[in-house]
Amino acid sequence: MIYKKYGETFLRLRKQKGFNLIFFEQLGISKSSLGKFERGESMLGFDKLTTALQVLSVTLGEYENLLNDFELDIHEL
Repeated sequence: MIYKKYGETFLRLRKQKGFNLIFFEQLGISKSSLGKFERGESMLGFDKLTTALQVLSVTLGEYENLLNDFELDIHEL
């Protein structure tokens, strides 16, 4: 479960933004692979992760801050 924190953080962001798993299929990220990522069972490729974060309007730096337990102001999201 080495990837668990990455996926849990992404899941939290995805739900905050109101996106469902199916939405990301149009970006080439299958529902099953995103689900596995969010459960910590696998890791997304860097290119797919950055694309998904762009859709969520979250920078890589903001994502990294969340991974390190920093909290963003709600107005930044």
